[in-house]
Amino acid sequence: MKNFQNILVIHAAAIGDAVLATPVSVKLKFALPSAKITYLTHPSLFPLLELCTAIDAFHPYDKKESIFAVRRRISSLKPDLIVDLSGSIRTFFRTVLLSNSVLHYKKQGEKSHHVVHAVDNFLHTIAQLELPDAPSIFPSLHPQKQHFQLLARNLAVPDRPHIALVPGVGTLRPHRAWNESNWIALAKEILIDGRYDIVLIGGPEEHALCDRIACAIDQRCVNAAGKISLPETAALLSNCVATVSGDTGPAHISVSVGTPVIGIYGPTLPERSGPYGSNNTVISNCEKCQCRLTKFCTVTGPGEPGECLKEVSVRPVRDSLFKLI
Repeated sequence: MKNFQNILVIHAAAIGDAVLATPVSVKLKFALPSAKITYLTHPSLFPLLELCTAIDAFHPYDKKESIFAVRRRISSLKPDLIVDLSGSIRTFFRTVLLSNSVLHYKKQGEKSHHVVHAVDNFLHTIAQLELPDAPSIFPSLHPQKQHFQLLARNLAVPDRPHIALVPGVGTLRPHRAWNESNWIALAKEILIDGRYDIVLIGGPEEHALCDRIACAIDQRCVNAAGKISLPETAALLSNCVATVSGDTGPAHISVSVGTPVIGIYGPTLPERSGPYGSNNTVISNCEKCQCRLTKFCTVTGPGEPGECLKEVSVRPVRDSLFKLI
């Protein structure tokens, strides 16, 4: 095993993929504790990925920069190992011949007979280094005292055990969402049980949805959607006993801070993008989805949950949640 000292990881990704790839840095840092690991990614992800103690420094990625400008910036960092997790041709040309050791991520084909989880797919990128395994790859994000202090300052959360619900999936692929009425019914079941309060998680685009759910149950519920930062979201999820979520970033943030997840899946493969680890559970209707693996649903209205997810009832989700906790 070569003793690399200056490692550059390139990964300009969405929140979910960015979190799913953090075990790569965890494994590199465990095997090479004296190495400096620098991350080239979107500046918007810096605050979240700073919670990964395996990453030492950050460098901003700008997709508008020319290939030659990026190559000059990368060259100035003088990496002795480049780990390109983007998997794009553009990034390939940005990195080729800039280091004696360049490793490129290759995303598994969606029609592969043996489905590999995204976490393991990312880790395969560094498999040829033959690094020793870290004792554990999750939790990979570690909120600090200041993040909990900011959370307490920006959001009033009662000092009771909470379950996090993540009802939104963003605006790009709404067919991945579970029905709003089901989220309301599940929330009421949790509150009837009496042991837990509810916190609703999401971005600014999910605030109205979460507000409707909070108003419908009208008790022991905090709507955090759009009110807190990504590090505060990680801190909040780390304080919850469990998370229930569709295929979206907060599900993976929850795993990354050590909180178990109940995932609700339809058109996407839970074997690849479900909450990682044996202590997590997936309720999936993927096999019955007519639009499986597609970006857009063809059998439901625009902006609506997919038909496959409409068939997932509250009972199996509730039963799995109470069994988990």
